[in-house]
Amino acid sequence: ISELIQAKEQGYEAYVFFIIQTDKCKYFTPNSETDPAFSQKLREAKDAGVGVCALTCHVSPDTLTAKELTEVRI
Repeated sequence: ISELIQAKEQGYEAYVFFIIQTDKCKYFTPNSETDPAFSQKLREAKDAGVGVCALTCHVSPDTLTAKELTEVRI
């Protein structure tokens, strides 16, 4: 994530994508209790202009199919 922040500061477009392996998710949020350092760094990235996206997927025994972007709460 630090490298994405640096890329954004250098004028590049930068994004982090989270692949959610279910289509029943209403939103994505980092788990601040289990990994507070990661959650804080993700907030810093968003504040720096790095795009943060989460994509739900339909999962079957043989496939993983992208479904839709879902809300990100940071």
